[in-house]
Amino acid sequence: MAAGKGNIRLQFKYGIKNHLDEEHSEMLKSLKSLSTVAGSMGESAGKLLKALVAHVTEEEKTVVPLLSSIGDLVEGNADEMELSRLSLLGSALTETYAQFLKEHSDIERKAKSLLEIAGNTGNTMAASTIEGLQHHIFIEELFLYPFSILAAKYASLAVSENRRSR
Repeated sequence: MAAGKGNIRLQFKYGIKNHLDEEHSEMLKSLKSLSTVAGSMGESAGKLLKALVAHVTEEEKTVVPLLSSIGDLVEGNADEMELSRLSLLGSALTETYAQFLKEHSDIERKAKSLLEIAGNTGNTMAASTIEGLQHHIFIEELFLYPFSILAAKYASLAVSENRRSR
Protein backbone atom coordinates (compact mmCIF):
# COMPACT_ATOMS: atom_id res chain seq x y z
CA MET A 1 0.00 0.00 0.00
CA ALA A 2 1.49 3.33 -1.04
CA ALA A 3 1.87 6.03 1.57
CA GLY A 4 -0.71 8.74 1.00
CA LYS A 5 -0.82 12.28 2.36
CA GLY A 6 -0.65 12.11 6.14
CA ASN A 7 0.75 8.60 6.18
CA ILE A 8 4.36 9.71 5.72
CA ARG A 9 4.09 11.93 8.79
CA LEU A 10 2.68 9.11 10.90
CA GLN A 11 5.17 6.58 9.58
CA PHE A 12 8.08 8.79 10.53
CA LYS A 13 6.63 10.13 13.75
CA TYR A 14 5.66 6.76 15.22
CA GLY A 15 7.14 4.09 12.96
CA ILE A 16 10.78 5.05 13.29
CA LYS A 17 10.58 5.69 17.01
CA ASN A 18 8.71 2.45 17.65
CA HIS A 19 11.11 0.48 15.47
CA LEU A 20 14.20 1.92 17.12
CA ASP A 21 12.68 1.48 20.59
CA GLU A 22 11.97 -2.16 19.76
CA GLU A 23 15.46 -2.81 18.36
CA HIS A 24 17.15 -1.11 21.30
CA SER A 25 14.94 -2.96 23.76
CA GLU A 26 15.66 -6.36 22.20
CA MET A 27 19.42 -5.78 22.18
CA LEU A 28 19.45 -4.51 25.75
CA LYS A 29 17.26 -7.38 26.94
CA SER A 30 19.56 -9.95 25.31
CA LEU A 31 22.68 -8.33 26.74
CA LYS A 32 21.12 -8.11 30.17
CA SER A 33 20.38 -11.83 30.03
CA LEU A 34 23.91 -12.60 28.82
CA SER A 35 25.39 -10.44 31.58
CA THR A 36 23.98 -12.88 34.15
CA VAL A 37 26.04 -15.76 32.74
CA ALA A 38 28.96 -16.65 35.00
CA GLY A 39 32.52 -15.96 33.89
CA SER A 40 33.93 -14.01 31.00
CA MET A 41 30.67 -14.19 29.00
CA GLY A 42 28.72 -12.34 31.68
CA GLU A 43 31.52 -9.89 32.36
CA SER A 44 31.95 -9.05 28.68
CA ALA A 45 28.19 -8.73 28.12
CA GLY A 46 27.91 -6.49 31.18
CA LYS A 47 30.54 -4.09 29.83
CA LEU A 48 28.82 -3.97 26.46
CA LEU A 49 25.43 -3.47 28.09
CA LYS A 50 26.70 -0.53 30.15
CA ALA A 51 28.18 1.17 27.07
CA LEU A 52 25.07 0.54 25.00
CA VAL A 53 22.62 1.85 27.64
CA ALA A 54 24.52 5.14 27.88
CA HIS A 55 24.71 5.45 24.10
CA VAL A 56 21.02 4.69 23.48
CA THR A 57 19.97 7.16 26.16
CA GLU A 58 21.84 9.94 24.37
CA GLU A 59 20.51 8.93 20.93
CA GLU A 60 16.96 9.14 22.21
CA LYS A 61 17.53 12.80 23.12
CA THR A 62 18.56 13.93 19.63
CA VAL A 63 18.56 11.34 16.84
CA VAL A 64 15.13 9.82 17.50
CA PRO A 65 13.23 13.14 17.71
CA LEU A 66 14.92 14.40 14.55
CA LEU A 67 14.10 11.22 12.64
CA SER A 68 10.55 11.33 13.95
CA SER A 69 10.15 14.86 12.55
CA ILE A 70 10.93 14.00 8.93
CA GLY A 71 7.31 13.34 7.96
CA ASP A 72 6.18 16.69 9.37
CA LEU A 73 9.06 18.43 7.58
CA VAL A 74 8.26 16.72 4.25
CA GLU A 75 4.60 17.64 4.49
CA GLY A 76 5.19 21.18 5.78
CA ASN A 77 3.42 20.48 9.08
CA ALA A 78 6.13 21.77 11.43
CA ASP A 79 5.33 25.17 12.90
CA GLU A 80 8.01 27.70 13.79
CA MET A 81 8.27 26.53 17.39
CA GLU A 82 8.83 22.94 16.24
CA LEU A 83 11.34 24.05 13.59
CA SER A 84 13.27 25.98 16.25
CA ARG A 85 13.24 22.94 18.55
CA LEU A 86 14.54 20.73 15.74
CA SER A 87 17.21 23.27 14.92
CA LEU A 88 18.40 23.20 18.54
CA LEU A 89 18.38 19.40 18.53
CA GLY A 90 20.48 19.54 15.38
CA SER A 91 23.01 21.75 17.12
CA ALA A 92 23.15 19.24 19.98
CA LEU A 93 23.58 16.37 17.52
CA THR A 94 26.34 18.21 15.68
CA GLU A 95 28.18 18.57 18.98
CA THR A 96 27.75 14.88 19.87
CA TYR A 97 28.07 13.29 16.43
CA ALA A 98 31.80 12.55 16.71
CA GLN A 99 31.20 11.18 20.20
CA PHE A 100 28.45 8.88 18.88
CA LEU A 101 30.86 7.50 16.27
CA LYS A 102 33.55 7.04 18.93
CA GLU A 103 31.02 5.22 21.12
CA HIS A 104 30.14 2.99 18.17
CA SER A 105 33.82 2.05 17.85
CA ASP A 106 33.98 1.27 21.55
CA ILE A 107 30.74 -0.72 21.39
CA GLU A 108 32.02 -2.65 18.38
CA ARG A 109 35.28 -3.48 20.22
CA LYS A 110 33.31 -4.77 23.19
CA ALA A 111 30.98 -6.66 20.84
CA LYS A 112 33.92 -8.38 19.10
CA SER A 113 35.25 -9.46 22.47
CA LEU A 114 31.87 -10.93 23.38
CA LEU A 115 31.61 -12.56 19.95
CA GLU A 116 34.97 -14.26 20.46
CA ILE A 117 33.83 -15.62 23.82
CA ALA A 118 30.55 -16.72 22.25
CA GLY A 119 32.46 -18.57 19.53
CA ASN A 120 34.58 -20.36 22.11
CA THR A 121 31.56 -21.38 24.17
CA GLY A 122 29.09 -22.00 21.34
CA ASN A 123 26.65 -19.39 22.65
CA THR A 124 24.43 -18.71 19.64
CA MET A 125 22.32 -16.12 21.51
CA ALA A 126 25.38 -13.94 22.02
CA ALA A 127 26.45 -14.36 18.40
CA SER A 128 22.97 -13.45 17.16
CA THR A 129 22.78 -10.42 19.46
CA ILE A 130 26.16 -9.15 18.25
CA GLU A 131 25.20 -9.68 14.62
CA GLY A 132 22.04 -7.61 15.17
CA LEU A 133 24.00 -4.92 17.00
CA GLN A 134 26.59 -4.66 14.23
CA HIS A 135 23.83 -4.31 11.62
CA HIS A 136 22.10 -1.69 13.77
CA ILE A 137 25.29 0.38 14.00
CA PHE A 138 25.81 0.09 10.25
CA ILE A 139 22.28 1.40 9.55
CA GLU A 140 22.66 4.22 12.07
CA GLU A 141 25.90 5.44 10.53
CA LEU A 142 24.84 4.99 6.91
CA PHE A 143 21.27 6.33 7.12
CA LEU A 144 19.88 7.38 10.48
CA TYR A 145 22.53 9.84 11.60
CA PRO A 146 22.80 11.54 8.19
CA PHE A 147 18.99 11.77 7.89
CA SER A 148 18.83 13.28 11.39
CA ILE A 149 21.41 15.87 10.43
CA LEU A 150 19.54 16.68 7.20
CA ALA A 151 16.27 17.10 9.13
CA ALA A 152 18.01 19.52 11.50
CA LYS A 153 19.62 21.46 8.66
CA TYR A 154 16.27 21.72 6.88
CA ALA A 155 14.61 22.96 10.08
CA SER A 156 17.40 25.54 10.57
CA LEU A 157 17.01 26.78 6.99
CA ALA A 158 13.24 27.01 7.40
CA VAL A 159 13.64 29.05 10.62
CA SER A 160 16.05 31.40 8.83
CA GLU A 161 13.70 31.72 5.85
CA ASN A 162 10.73 32.43 8.13
CA ARG A 163 12.70 35.19 9.87
CA ARG A 164 13.75 36.75 6.56
CA SER A 165 10.22 36.76 5.19
CA ARG A 166 8.78 38.73 8.13
